[in-house]
Amino acid sequence: MSSLLAVEAFCQPRNIDHNYSVAIAPLKDQEKNNYRLKIIQPYAFSLKTLQRFMQSLAYQERKVSWSSKKRVFSSSDVEVLAPRIKQQFALASKNHRVIYQIKNRQGKTLLKGDTFLTSQGMNWRITTLKRSKRKIGDFSIAGDSWRLVPLSGQKHKNHERQKNLIQDMTNWVLFTSFHPNPKHVLKEPQQKDGANVKERLKVLEELKREELISKEEYEKKRREILNSL
Repeated sequence: MSSLLAVEAFCQPRNIDHNYSVAIAPLKDQEKNNYRLKIIQPYAFSLKTLQRFMQSLAYQERKVSWSSKKRVFSSSDVEVLAPRIKQQFALASKNHRVIYQIKNRQGKTLLKGDTFLTSQGMNWRITTLKRSKRKIGDFSIAGDSWRLVPLSGQKHKNHERQKNLIQDMTNWVLFTSFHPNPKHVLKEPQQKDGANVKERLKVLEELKREELISKEEYEKKRREILNSL
């Protein structure tokens, strides 16, 4: 992480008007197959490791030309989100991603994305930044208003859209320098009965209300939970 990024981040004041959300959401089989994702979860991260990831995520805005690099997460964002993300990674299975969202007092989404661990490294994706949305795998003809910028030990995830056409996905950064420690891979939590199903449905409803998952994802996961009875 460059010193410039570090100085900018830790000069930012804590914003008490922000609402932070972190949760587990489904990672679709189609998506795992399309991007050849071998998920390694649940996983016991150290808090410092997650903080380093978040502190070294950078982006640029498109104006007349691309701006200087800026931090995706402020110091206060890292302080609040990192412990929650750590907790969710210990609960996530191979079929999950950990989603995070920051809203302002008016309920507008300022930042939204997800993260998950694969055999290739740690994955961070951003779908909303400064209220500007971008879909995963959507290559805009007009050009995007922002892009993530890989720093040392990072790279953009790429995708072969057509034969001999491989493109970088500029809102998806892969930490290739991070190698999962087998000792930190946890056993998947065993599914329990009735009371647990009720709790899972409650969490799912909260994800939908917070707009952290789509209506289609909600309905699919709800059916899966009910069918497990």
